[in-house]
Amino acid sequence: MYELVDDEHDGLILAMEYVEGSDLGRVLSTLRARSETMPPFVGAWIAAETARGLHYAHEKCDDAGTPLSIVHRDVSPQNVLISCNGAVKITDFGIATGAYSSGDGRALRGKCAYMAPEHARGEKSDRRSDIYALGVILREILAGRVIHANLRGPALLDAVRAGVVEPPSHFVSDVPTALEEIAMRALAPDPEARYQSARDMALDLGSSIVARGELVDALVLETFLRERDLAQPWGGP
Repeated sequence: MYELVDDEHDGLILAMEYVEGSDLGRVLSTLRARSETMPPFVGAWIAAETARGLHYAHEKCDDAGTPLSIVHRDVSPQNVLISCNGAVKITDFGIATGAYSSGDGRALRGKCAYMAPEHARGEKSDRRSDIYALGVILREILAGRVIHANLRGPALLDAVRAGVVEPPSHFVSDVPTALEEIAMRALAPDPEARYQSARDMALDLGSSIVARGELVDALVLETFLRERDLAQPWGGP
């Protein structure tokens, strides 16, 4: 975020970086429509970059060094932007909570399918709720389908509150074990059993990519998107 303006007519206005490219939600939905999937370790790199961005926000302090205690609360594929050159950005902190927020952060805001169980139950969210949401994204990449895909409304909310999630290998037979373990740890119903920081999740994802023995970086992502015509800028076909 570059600037926050409180306009008397339009309310709070966020000035954010312009990213020429697409969002992860659009990329994944296009792949599903084509019956294609994203290479798992390319998806892992996207998740790792997103985790690094979240960790930066979670650790942010004010000018006096006081932690801002930022919780995004709307981590979802639509808010992960991918530039035409393969850069990954986590965006839209419009409903984030923090040390200077009004209220206690218990209101049900954000996309239901990506909520952590405690958030969906109206309990207080913290950084581990964002980590859960990132786990949902990673699972979606690995499984090639949206979580709780057949549920809507109250049934979806009940499923999210229960926190019972089928592993990606239930749908795809050749999911890399290391990536499935990372996703399922992030998706633990108990926040204490999850990664306690997004940095820790990013480190495990990075280690799994290195162990794979193949280079995965922004250029690899850019090439994947370009070869499949998925790097269309906003407003493209």
